[in-house]
Amino acid sequence: MGPLVKRYRVKAFARSYQAGLEAVFALAVAVGIGFWVDTRYDTLPVFLLAGSAVGFGACVLRLLRHQRELDRRSQSSRGETGDDSTD
Repeated sequence: MGPLVKRYRVKAFARSYQAGLEAVFALAVAVGIGFWVDTRYDTLPVFLLAGSAVGFGACVLRLLRHQRELDRRSQSSRGETGDDSTD
């Protein structure tokens, strides 16, 4: 395995790790804000659940966006156009 392949794999791993951390922190921040609002206005667990839903949605969107980016990079490194139509 050449140094360029190793460098590409390390960068891909770093991007994946970053995307995972961003997804987890988005969930944690949204749940934390929901918990804070609930304790401030004594509405447990309304905003905690809403924060959980928003955070989970943000987490899923971030991971889907990362998967799309990986697919795009993989196709461009193989020289594919992504057009599967046959004429």
